[in-house]
Amino acid sequence: MRFNKKVFVIVDAYTTGKFVAPLINANGYSCIHLQSSKEIIPAFAPTFIESNFIKNIIYDGEIRLVVKHLLDFEVIGVIPGTETGVILADLLSNSLGLHTSNNLQLSHARRNKHEMVNCLAKHEIPHAKSFQSNHLDEILRWVEGHGKFPVVVKPLSSAGSDGVKICNHINEVTNAFNAIMNVKDIFNEINATVMVQRFLDGQEYIVNTVSYDGKHKVVDIWRKFKNKVNGIPINDYAEIVAPSEPDYVLLFTYIFKVLDALEIKFGAGHSEIMMTEDGPILIETAARLEGSIDPSAVHEATGNNHVSCLVNSYLSRDEFLQSYSTINGVKKYARHTFLVSPSSGVITKEPDLQSIINLPSFHSLSFRFERGNHLVKTTSLADFPGFVYLVSEDRQQVETDYQILREYEKTLYSDICS
Repeated sequence: MRFNKKVFVIVDAYTTGKFVAPLINANGYSCIHLQSSKEIIPAFAPTFIESNFIKNIIYDGEIRLVVKHLLDFEVIGVIPGTETGVILADLLSNSLGLHTSNNLQLSHARRNKHEMVNCLAKHEIPHAKSFQSNHLDEILRWVEGHGKFPVVVKPLSSAGSDGVKICNHINEVTNAFNAIMNVKDIFNEINATVMVQRFLDGQEYIVNTVSYDGKHKVVDIWRKFKNKVNGIPINDYAEIVAPSEPDYVLLFTYIFKVLDALEIKFGAGHSEIMMTEDGPILIETAARLEGSIDPSAVHEATGNNHVSCLVNSYLSRDEFLQSYSTINGVKKYARHTFLVSPSSGVITKEPDLQSIINLPSFHSLSFRFERGNHLVKTTSLADFPGFVYLVSEDRQQVETDYQILREYEKTLYSDICS
């Protein structure tokens, strides 16, 4: 293994975060992994590649001990690999006195959705009216005062639609509150508080950004589609948005204000925005890379991707600062399709995915389960079976292949599960 005293620290290098260290290593630098908890969350464990790192430090709650472990190195940057690493990455970066640190005082606002909304309100940025409490009666009073259904009830700091429920009646609010309160989220953290929020009606978008010294670059924008099952939003697919589309400028103009308000001056940003009749309104922003993606598919479509742009912002700072305002074009149509399991069961045989692989616009797929695993009914990004990227210069080909994929998927899970 190559060793370089100049290192990057990756905190929780899971899901998309697994792609960061290999790219840094390929540029001649070394990486150290900081594990935010004693045990890696089971859903994340298969994505951790320890061989990408010269050292793995397990955080025990004492940041000074982590700093001590790093005394023999010159740390260039601290990067969160996934959501669980965001706050710890902020803490370590500031403890090391790195100039690429984000404001520690706003660290929780970059994870806690209610604090995030309050931050936008303080800066007079359009936002969704919301309320948080650990008491059901207070939540119900807010809903009654809001006077309009539907409303959205969700955990404060989870992700991937985990625990999110769209409620059309006061009884549904009660049920949603009880389903969230004191229950572990997908990051294995107890939900000590519940958030209720105005329902945002419109078209949802994903905006992925990279920032350096307060200069923000839009890497890619996706139009996202979901299906509602019993009030639970389930991801269907996301399609790449071209810069020529009318909403593009509105979206990046809005998200730059959000990034400034949250003081995300360095690093990746992954934001979900609803384009309402009143304009763009934030659903949430995460100070990290988008999860569950294939960077190569995005690169095929746009010539850039979230991971490489993030790494380049550190390793080629001057180049980034000279080109951050350049808008990436769209070379090919791309659709990020989420596989959806309608039922649960034990996987008894390997899935036959050849019919998907043979699709003309097929680029890549990720299937998260193996024989012997328990496949569960899809209710969020925490339990979806996998995803497929379709990429082509022919938009109709992508649409046709998507329809074929969904038709094939109808029998996929019953064939492999008992």
